[in-house]
Amino acid sequence: MKRFIAVFTISLLFISNAALHATHLFGGYFRYEFISSTSTTETYKLTLTVFRDCRADGDLNKKIPLDPTILICVYNQIDSVVNRINLDLTNSAYVNPEKPDSCGSAMYQCVEAGTYSTNITLSKAFGVYTFYWDRCCRGFVNNLLQNAGSPEQGATWKCVIALDGRKNSNPVFSQTPYAMICFGDSANWHLNATDPDGDSLSFEQVHLWQGASVQNPIYSTCPNKHGNPVKVDYNNSFSADYLFGTDGISQTDAITGDILLKSFKVGYFSGSTEVTEWRNGVAINKSRLDYTILVEYPLSAKTFEKPNIMLFPNPVSETLNVIGLRDENLNWEVLDIRGAKVIGGNAKGDFIMETNNILNGLYILRITNGTEISNLKFAVQHQ
Repeated sequence: MKRFIAVFTISLLFISNAALHATHLFGGYFRYEFISSTSTTETYKLTLTVFRDCRADGDLNKKIPLDPTILICVYNQIDSVVNRINLDLTNSAYVNPEKPDSCGSAMYQCVEAGTYSTNITLSKAFGVYTFYWDRCCRGFVNNLLQNAGSPEQGATWKCVIALDGRKNSNPVFSQTPYAMICFGDSANWHLNATDPDGDSLSFEQVHLWQGASVQNPIYSTCPNKHGNPVKVDYNNSFSADYLFGTDGISQTDAITGDILLKSFKVGYFSGSTEVTEWRNGVAINKSRLDYTILVEYPLSAKTFEKPNIMLFPNPVSETLNVIGLRDENLNWEVLDIRGAKVIGGNAKGDFIMETNNILNGLYILRITNGTEISNLKFAVQHQ
């Protein structure tokens, strides 16, 4: 088994007038830290960490930067809205997903992390506050029902702060929730959650939440009532416990939070872990971390000899010639820079692929005979 420190990804946020609902959300989590209290109030630092998929930044028509400001809706114990908070983007940085040595990816990876933070003072009169951030849309992943991207699924992040005298701060996640593992390999992913108050923690895989919709991807006002978040729809054979389907493994250790991962499918898969804080044997709070896992074939294992395969013309406009392949049954597919399938088909040896209906951009041609695989880059450039 390979043990490795993974990179965790959070909410991927793109903004443009043309594509506010673009598929870009990979995950996210709230953090709150107790600062001070008076006889009537408590003050906390509230932070939402967000990660966006920046693989499409080379195309200005698809690039959506981090939201400069986000709307957090605040509710009391009876789910009535009591406040709205505009959080400004306070910091952003690019994060490189860490990979095991045996895993090489033909897919271009780019993740940008954004932090939204402010200090909030809460009246003890309400007792418990629930904070929500709703956004659309999640990035393309293989385990969620997306119907090729339409309709896309949104996401919700939730934070509960109880003003009960405990002066609590919730757990800190020291990694980025985005990991890459190899097809068929076992890996142990460490969430590395710690509690600043010394509370005990337990961990559980949970159902992902829906959020904002394609029609209303960014809330400009807060609903009077929020209600419980709606659960996402999983594809057949996938669930919160089976992120890679029933033939894979995704098991969370309830004590350590480590997740044992093994997948016999390639692609992107999203999950969520709920962390419960325990103080003196009493559960006092729950927090969530959403994450995405990329599964790729290890390029060092049973790979076609690339020098024997030629693609021409490259860049291509109408038809791409693929030559140098052995005379055997093959499956092929074209992936965009997000890893989403564009077209695919079967061939026996060399073949010609029509590209008239593929948009300008960079793509990966993935060819396999069932045991070997090759990933080759090409560009489509229509006049």
